[in-house]
Amino acid sequence: MKIGLALGGGGIAGCAHLGVLMALEESGFDIHCVTGTSSGALIAALYAYGYSTRQMLGMVSEITPKMLDYDIAAVFRKLLRGNKVKLQGLAKGKKLYDFVFSKTGGGTGADAQRPAAFVAADLKGVKQVVFATQPLSGELPGREQINDFRLADAVMASCSIPLLFQPYRFGERLLVDGGVLNNCPVEEARALGADKIIAVDLTNIEHQETSYDSMINMLGRIVSIQLSMQVKQTCAQADVLLQPDGAGRVGMLDFRQTTSCIEDGYRYAKNSMGRIREALIPDLELPAMAEPMVPSLVLH
Repeated sequence: MKIGLALGGGGIAGCAHLGVLMALEESGFDIHCVTGTSSGALIAALYAYGYSTRQMLGMVSEITPKMLDYDIAAVFRKLLRGNKVKLQGLAKGKKLYDFVFSKTGGGTGADAQRPAAFVAADLKGVKQVVFATQPLSGELPGREQINDFRLADAVMASCSIPLLFQPYRFGERLLVDGGVLNNCPVEEARALGADKIIAVDLTNIEHQETSYDSMINMLGRIVSIQLSMQVKQTCAQADVLLQPDGAGRVGMLDFRQTTSCIEDGYRYAKNSMGRIREALIPDLELPAMAEPMVPSLVLH
């Protein structure tokens, strides 16, 4: 049986995917293919390229506010000149691109060690653009498939949150965060050959007592509401849906919460292991589950 993992977007909350992956590996699940949108695409690309979860944990310290390379010069010119200067996004995205480029050695989809797909949205064509490491099977309407690409290009396109990052140009396309159209690519995992699919959704629209006194907080909340409504339909096609609740309450750009998100994803997946096994391997006799212990590598 081939298991596919679909990783949803969620900003910093995407670090929870690492905890989920670690828990699945410890429980003996072999992931055949992985798909992702936005922060989920970042984790999916590194995992597909061949990094272990522990190796990726070692990279978490590099995920800091410095990755947001705000285009201060453009903002300043906009303030001075008004309509004469066009501003498509606050951050250029070069630092995030360089991070992925460095970790993957500038590699292409062909260099991935397991099948993977990453979703972006085309502003001009109003369609999903799926960067896939191999041709996708079946009919996937409303999508353009790209099989020749650098992993850094796919991740940057998928992570280009509107207004925060400038749209990413790929050929004639103008691409933004894939969550605009598909925040948890379940169908793509099926099209990569998965028999069973685990979807990880990090959206959360529970009542939150906050003042929303900044543009970033407001934007994050609006995005979460829109994504949550969309994801309900998408994730209904998965065999198992995981929704780490703690990670879902983290601000989109709250870089202080990277470790807590990893821990939350790990604990949630461990506590859900009985349900996961029952859904994926219904005839398996399940042993009693011990209380999950978060690995010290996560805590430190």
